[in-house]
Parts: sequence; C-alpha cells; structure tokens
Amino acid sequence: MVDAGKRKPGRRTRRLYHSAKISDYQFKKVLWQFTLDHSAAEAASHVRLSANSISAIYAKLRRFFFDYRLFSDPYKGGDPRDGFDVEGYEDIEHLLLTFHLKRVSEKRGQLDSRMDAPDYHFAESNWRFDYHAMKADRGPDLVHKMMFENLLEFIRRFGPVGARRKPGFREWLEGRRLALEQLDRRIVWLERNSTRFRDPSARDELRRMRED
Repeated sequence: MVDAGKRKPGRRTRRLYHSAKISDYQFKKVLWQFTLDHSAAEAASHVRLSANSISAIYAKLRRFFFDYRLFSDPYKGGDPRDGFDVEGYEDIEHLLLTFHLKRVSEKRGQLDSRMDAPDYHFAESNWRFDYHAMKADRGPDLVHKMMFENLLEFIRRFGPVGARRKPGFREWLEGRRLALEQLDRRIVWLERNSTRFRDPSARDELRRMRED
C-alpha cells in the first residue's frame, strides 16, 4: 500500500468556466449548442440549465472570443477593407453581410449594439462565415466538430470564460496568433478537401493567402 504522505498531489486543471454552480461537463454541452448556433431556448431543451442561464453564458462566450481576437468586427477601428484583405473584398463583404442578416433574422431578442461598443453578434457571424462554405463540401457534422475544437482550444489557452479579466497586450497578440493558426488550418483543409479548390489556380490562390 502506498504511503498517503508520499502520494503525488493530483494535477489540477484550469476550469473552463468561472462558476461554482456549472461544471465543465455542463459548460461543454452549452458550448456545443453554441457551436451549432442554437438559440438559448433551443439549447435549454438539450442541457439541464434554464434558457436565461444559457443566454448569459452565450453572452460571456461572445465577449471572451472577441477579447482574445477569435471573433472580430472588420468595421470597428478602421477601413472595412482591413478586414477583407483579399482581392474582390466587395463580393466577400456582400456575402458576409447577407449571411449575418439571415442569422439575425432567425434569432429572437435584441441583437443590436451601440455605436460606441463592439457588435459581438456581427463578430460571431464573421467567424462563422468562414466555416459556412466548408459545410457544403463535407457536411455540417465534421465542420461543427472542427468549430467546437477551435473554440475549446481558445478557452483552454486563455480561460476560464467569465473570469472578468481583460487580456493584456501579450495575451491579445497570442490570441491573434492562435486565430491565424486556426485560419491556416482551415485553408489547408480547403486545399485538401474542397471540390471547388481542385483547380490549380484556385489552389495557388489559397497558398498565397497562407503566405500573406
């Protein structure tokens, strides 16, 4: 029998969500519903939490991912073209706005933001838009799993969510770096799996995006 005094202390892992009442298991279930873009009311039918509690977690998730640069709003802080830094940005901008307005029309509640505050919902749409095109090639199941893992990677790196602390400059840069790494992985995935990028010229365009 091992002497209790000689046992190595168990390694404590960082909590994913800053709450004494919600376990990491429950939080992951909410995060999955968030990944699927389910409303708080719909998520409440799958998770043993109230719609109000889930809505509060959703709000904290949006702020967290915005603060750590996974979600971004290209219209805040400068020329919108800075957020669409590829040739033909006008077409991408139109598609993104159409995608966002469709998402908003399907949601209930107030999604507007103040002019002097970040639009967390639009920043979320900006992130989701990149995955939207991928679903047509391999279906939503694989893409949703990828989205969930990318969200979880950010939380494990910078969490817990809801800790009420703003990232410092170094964390801000690290978050931006991680977001770019995830973007690079998506581009590699498109290059290897998407039927629309089998054309050599399209693959060359993807490679140029990765090198920029």
